[in-house]
Amino acid sequence: MRVFDRTGERRNRRKARLKFVLMRIGVEEFRRLVREELASMPAADSAAFARPDLSREEGPPVQLGSADGTPPGEGYELWREVNVLPQRQDGYHAVQVSLPTGAITAEQFAELASICHRFCGGPPRTTIEQNLLLRWVPEADLAALHRSLVAAGLARPTAGTILDPVACPGAETCMSAITNSKALARAVIEEFSQDGYLHDPLARRARIKLGGCPNACGHHHVADLGLHGCALHVGERLLPAYQLLIGGGDGARLAQPVMKIPARRVPAALRALVDHYREARTAEEHLPDFVRRIGAQGVRDALAEYGRLPSFAEDPTAYVDWEGDKLFSLDERGEGECAV
Repeated sequence: MRVFDRTGERRNRRKARLKFVLMRIGVEEFRRLVREELASMPAADSAAFARPDLSREEGPPVQLGSADGTPPGEGYELWREVNVLPQRQDGYHAVQVSLPTGAITAEQFAELASICHRFCGGPPRTTIEQNLLLRWVPEADLAALHRSLVAAGLARPTAGTILDPVACPGAETCMSAITNSKALARAVIEEFSQDGYLHDPLARRARIKLGGCPNACGHHHVADLGLHGCALHVGERLLPAYQLLIGGGDGARLAQPVMKIPARRVPAALRALVDHYREARTAEEHLPDFVRRIGAQGVRDALAEYGRLPSFAEDPTAYVDWEGDKLFSLDERGEGECAV
């Protein structure tokens, strides 16, 4: 990292990658620079690299929160079933706080700090699913914790479900993104926030991951249903679209591309595919197993109507990205938090 910091590209973001350093100076010179840097660093067993002692921040809370015997509030049972995980330590639980597209307000953060002091045995942790994890919550405090999270607007019973898609920042801020993946994630949440998907234990386990471009920031390549943004030419116009990938995330399996779908039709297409799965699955068959069983052609057949590209005269809204207010274009993209 130190060598790359000195020798990497600074003027052209598209070449701010280690591979371009290797192409320019060669592997042997790069090795020489790394060895030179290593020689200037403290010994590997020195105090500079000692592992920090984190034991003081983890453990049972000093005192219980507010296990006052009040009955659980509305929605508690589903929230507990979906968001609460038993810890290895008897009597304690880890609680997932589901954040739609990873968003949380400053006011909610302040509330969360108070909640952690009352109920947890350590600070919250962020997760790769764009959520927060509260640890060391005593069994007796779960109902009271739920009531506090409800009051803070942080008790959505959706962690790790079909209503909890992962999405990269997309074209809102990233110069590499083609489409607004965050906005699509919000549309997907709205699409599945109806008709009882959360109450279907198999269907709700479907993991959707979205990226605004083919890069892997949105983890679309390891999703049950992954999508990455692209642009399609229809006549002289550009249409925002997504490449659908299926069957990833099971062990080390990578999702495989199936078809491209106009961005505006993606939520309805995902719902159609999940509904097809709910109707045609075998007993206890999970979605990744189902899509592998029917294969790419089976998915294309189920979504044939959603893959068709409408003309501008037929549907002008298809040429406006989610939450956009003008025709889709690649000329005005984000300022760039990605250094591709």
